[in-house]
Amino acid sequence: NQGKDYVGVFDTTTKIVCSYSTDAGHTWSKRKYLTGASLYTAPVPAAEPDGVLIVTFVDYTIGKDEILVARSTDGGETFSPPQKIANYVDLGPVVPNDSHGYPVIGVDSLLMINSFPSIAIDPSSLHYGRAYITWCGKGSDNQPHVWLAVSDNDGIDWSAPKEIDNDTSRAPASKFFSWIAVDPQTGNLGVDYNVARYDTVHRGAGNDRISLQADLYLAHSTDGGGTFVSRRISNASFDPITGQDYRDPDNTTLWFFGDYIGL
Repeated sequence: NQGKDYVGVFDTTTKIVCSYSTDAGHTWSKRKYLTGASLYTAPVPAAEPDGVLIVTFVDYTIGKDEILVARSTDGGETFSPPQKIANYVDLGPVVPNDSHGYPVIGVDSLLMINSFPSIAIDPSSLHYGRAYITWCGKGSDNQPHVWLAVSDNDGIDWSAPKEIDNDTSRAPASKFFSWIAVDPQTGNLGVDYNVARYDTVHRGAGNDRISLQADLYLAHSTDGGGTFVSRRISNASFDPITGQDYRDPDNTTLWFFGDYIGL
């Protein structure tokens, strides 16, 4: 991210930028702007085998909420205009409901989450050069899901997003902070993500509260993202309300679990 300006009041508008190195990171090029200013965040780059650079990021403008990509065919010197892959629906309400806000889940405590994308490219012979983008958001059923879009032509065209978490449960839950990776030998695809549900947890004598209980899951595909099998990875549930609190302009305490989960 280009960063945030402070001119009298807090300004959340940002530009997505790119800088590249040709000497193992010792020096870097001047920044190249991929976008104008908006509520852009969470840029993640990936390079195709033929050198095409694809950067995915999100615009979290309330009422817009877009998963985007920009492409470079000249090594990061110039970029195509941002291309919308999909719209998404926030996993929870935005607190406060303005440009300073953050999507949250929770009851007694509010956990900050988001729906930013992750990208991976298949270097194996299974689907050589196939690009995958994943993110979390609500579907038409008003339930949270993990989504996947696929491109087989250097990110020019993308498939319609599909749900890959295979969750038919209607229990109150949220899926958040997904991350994607491809095995470079087999081409097998993995997407890990957190799943939080609402349980009543006893906290000492006469001290019950509604608490989030989370687990780590993995959606795994051996056919290039055609089908997935999901399974629980963690062997014990945990309370994600553990991070340092953040107080927004309305003086509401929000908690942060930590994003960019990795895989």
